[in-house]
Amino acid sequence: MDQKQAPSTEWQIQLDQLEQQNRQLRRALRLSEEKLAAVLEGTDTKVWQLDVASQALKIFNAPWGAMLGYCQDEIEATVKGWESCLHPDDKEEVVSAFESHLRGESDAFEVVHRMLHKDGSNSWISDRGRVVEFDQQGKPLRMMGAHRDITQEKLYQQRLAKLIDHDPLTGLLNRAALIKNYRALSAAKSSKAALLFIDLDNFKYVNDHYGHKFGDLVLCYISDLLKSMLLANSIICRFGGDEFVILHSSAEQSQLIELAESLLAPFKAPLSVEGESIDIGLSIGISVFEVGTESFSDVCQRADQAMYQVKKSGKNNLQFCSVIT
Repeated sequence: MDQKQAPSTEWQIQLDQLEQQNRQLRRALRLSEEKLAAVLEGTDTKVWQLDVASQALKIFNAPWGAMLGYCQDEIEATVKGWESCLHPDDKEEVVSAFESHLRGESDAFEVVHRMLHKDGSNSWISDRGRVVEFDQQGKPLRMMGAHRDITQEKLYQQRLAKLIDHDPLTGLLNRAALIKNYRALSAAKSSKAALLFIDLDNFKYVNDHYGHKFGDLVLCYISDLLKSMLLANSIICRFGGDEFVILHSSAEQSQLIELAESLLAPFKAPLSVEGESIDIGLSIGISVFEVGTESFSDVCQRADQAMYQVKKSGKNNLQFCSVIT
């Protein structure tokens, strides 16, 4: 009788040992998950897993969709649900990179893109993942990765870029940014372009009479006015002081005259700024040039010389530095 019960007792001991090992493994897994959660707490990084066969997605350290402001079950926790939140302008690139990795054409899925938040805003996401499990035929079974909200970093980069390329007072492009745009014209289809050099008439009197603080208000007012009258193929910069430069990616005479005259029109009568009547004008020199054949300084100097001819002949007018052909 004892001999017949011995195997059963042995199996029970083995079963107890397995259950104990299972409990230890579950405890170790729970501790690992707690450690991961503690490491990721306070960050914008979320760890995800994809079951390739079912296309089901899971976030380990947050509810699915929470990063985009959704409550649980408001958005499908699948690849289809994820794709529905991709920004339309980024969707093709992101999906292509994702599918390329699943086909084994890249070492990892890695892309920075925008996603649509529930409130209608955009969130910038840095997403990276890799297939971690394959079947016997080498087909992907499971993919793991992490995505991180980098919206604040992107906003900081955009603000920094604006500081680098824009005049801090008026918000217009600065001289360095204008020169970059001038050099970029060589890639444009047009063979000729034009540069308009603008100097404000009587601005020194405004500064001397009303003070520099009011003068800054006038500069901002005029900057907005000039920018609002640009043609589609024109950009404007504050060149320095009370000087502005417009780069126009065409040398068509009728367009240039139309642009210059539209800029001059508001200055035929005094401007009203902060309740003050300001008598100010524009002197505009225009230089036409062959794209890719002249330095910026040479083209700018010719337009500057034409502008000074306007100053000498009565101000608030325009003049070409050469005949347009």
